[in-house]
Amino acid sequence: MAPIIKQLLAQPFDGLIIVDPDIQVLDQTLCEIKSIGIQSISINKELSDALKDIPAEQRGRFARSWFKDTIAGIQQDLIVCSNPDLLFHPVFKMDPFALICQLTRLKKIVFLWPGNYSSNVLSYAIPIHHHYRTWEISDGQSFQPKVIIQQISNRLGE
Repeated sequence: MAPIIKQLLAQPFDGLIIVDPDIQVLDQTLCEIKSIGIQSISINKELSDALKDIPAEQRGRFARSWFKDTIAGIQQDLIVCSNPDLLFHPVFKMDPFALICQLTRLKKIVFLWPGNYSSNVLSYAIPIHHHYRTWEISDGQSFQPKVIIQQISNRLGE
């Protein structure tokens, strides 16, 4: 396992958001985390399966409830969430960052976030992506619960 991943997992946290714009880096990180026995959930796959029979007007509320119930129902104390793109779709009208912070009160979560984190600004996707969004992260947001946000670009080889 890459030293940066070991260091990140060793520190105390309620939520750990691992950020990188390169999906391959996030996939590699997922493989490394799963190799030590941490259970994972592929949000896109499982949520899309769950949404099949839900009417369009109910999907936003359903997606929030589904994510909360799914996380709460996992037996392990720590879970890694990958492939979260559906959570960012505007049709659901949700704030994935706020939802993650809320869910870290139930269970420790490692969340693989496709985007960037720099100068206290967390972004989803890249600016040319049609679902691009940003969040300004204040110091207070990372204390209760304790959510650590770490950009890992170009650091896996360290």
